[in-house]
Amino acid sequence: MLKLYHYEICPYCIRVRMMLEACGFDYTMQILQYDDKHTTQRLAQTNLTPILTLENGTSISESMDIIQLLITKSKFNISEKRLPKEISSTLGKVKAIRSKLFKPRFLSLNLKELETDSAKAYFLNRWNMNEEMINHELQQTPSYIRKLYPHLETISEKLLSENFVYNQWAIADIELFPSLRSLTCVKGLIFPERLSQYIGFHLKQAKIAPLNQV
Repeated sequence: MLKLYHYEICPYCIRVRMMLEACGFDYTMQILQYDDKHTTQRLAQTNLTPILTLENGTSISESMDIIQLLITKSKFNISEKRLPKEISSTLGKVKAIRSKLFKPRFLSLNLKELETDSAKAYFLNRWNMNEEMINHELQQTPSYIRKLYPHLETISEKLLSENFVYNQWAIADIELFPSLRSLTCVKGLIFPERLSQYIGFHLKQAKIAPLNQV
């Protein structure tokens, strides 16, 4: 059976979970501690997740490589279309705001990958964060939401259906949904109706819970 090593918060891991479910694979999952580089190196000579262990015992990393393998093995019907320029450019414009909204909340989300003190310390060191910075960013939440919302409306308007970027499964959905799911942790952020439907569909399809709101 396939086994996915992942983090709950990692958008690249979310991509793989989307395809595992969409393609109908049987698989198990294991969440690693954020500082557990011994396991990632042992499995795939990398410091990153996701890592998928195959039936023959070999492992593959890099989310898009894993996804292409899953699509090929299952013969899943998915369009190769990437995100429309309007959506990809909008995501790029708000990348910094999205980061300021969700990263300061990570330690408050009771994530399994941050259960140990060493994992929490590794996280803070990696992203150059401390308690003072976290509190400052949290206080700016209303301002960040005001700046973000018009861009969410733009993305919502560019969706061609309620469930997909286009009118069927596409690589574009693998690119978009994980970025939006990260924002479900932001208390007070209300998604435009069409975008909320889109997020809800993919949460259910991939059997992924929204994040606790902080």
